[in-house]
Amino acid sequence: MRILLDTCVIMDAVQNRAPFADAAKKIFREAAMNSFVGCITAKASTDIYHLAHRCTHSDKDTRVILTKLFALFDVLDTAALDCKKAISSSVADYEDAVMI
Repeated sequence: MRILLDTCVIMDAVQNRAPFADAAKKIFREAAMNSFVGCITAKASTDIYHLAHRCTHSDKDTRVILTKLFALFDVLDTAALDCKKAISSSVADYEDAVMI
């Protein structure tokens, strides 16, 4: 099974954000145990970099975080066609429609 993780779930674990940190870290552990294939989008990786860098204030440290995430999760490409299809999707939230 493949599961697409939202940026918020990643940041809950990375930044230990209460009250969701424990649940997010459990998802990380399950992915590490190969209970499922965890995925993030390519766009999410840039958002994660930006959000993590605001906390670390270090390009090097932030790249270490991303390197660990890339080892744990697959990165899915978002194509122009995905964006165009999302416009006419019945999914109300455009960002969610692009990810779907």
